[in-house]
Amino acid sequence: MNRKQYTTELIDLLYFCEQYSAGKKVLDCGAGGSYPKLAFFGDKDYELYGIDSDDEALQSAHQFAQKNQIEINFKKADIRSIPYPDNHFDVVYSYNTIFHMKKIEIKKAVDEIIRILKPGGIGFINFIDIKDDIHKTDTEDEPGEYVSSGDGYDIIHTLLSEDECEAMLSGVKILEKQQKYITRLNIDQPYKYGFLDYFFQKES
Repeated sequence: MNRKQYTTELIDLLYFCEQYSAGKKVLDCGAGGSYPKLAFFGDKDYELYGIDSDDEALQSAHQFAQKNQIEINFKKADIRSIPYPDNHFDVVYSYNTIFHMKKIEIKKAVDEIIRILKPGGIGFINFIDIKDDIHKTDTEDEPGEYVSSGDGYDIIHTLLSEDECEAMLSGVKILEKQQKYITRLNIDQPYKYGFLDYFFQKES
């Protein structure tokens, strides 16, 4: 199995879905790429939906789904304005996606995820921890917002504190918070990735 194909975070998400008897309609916000994470739910009787704003990433995900005969409903869309009605999904998550925006945009995206979740539904979002140090060599446009240039376009990584994350999630019940650090040692200058993972429930 390719190490990028599935993540322990999705296993944790499935655990909370089962613990709280969430329904089977799931949306991945940032679903494109060669190994769409939605495939994890494919053999678990979930109804699969995914959005992504990148055409190439969506095409790769389509190809994966077709090759593996997994039915996934993909749509090109922006996480800051999700084209689904209120209270529509049982499960909504964003994995390694939401931090590629400025703080004000992250707040819009979080609000959208909460909006489309059904009452009692389960959500998961991972943020970059302010203690992460790999991105701090980039240009800091605003506090915690670091921009680097690559392949002709700018890439933003926004780092947040726990207080900032939880202020954005103030309208939901946090089921579990995980703080993770990954240090890459097999390089000339070791650096640290830091993540804050939140599993939550939209209250009735």
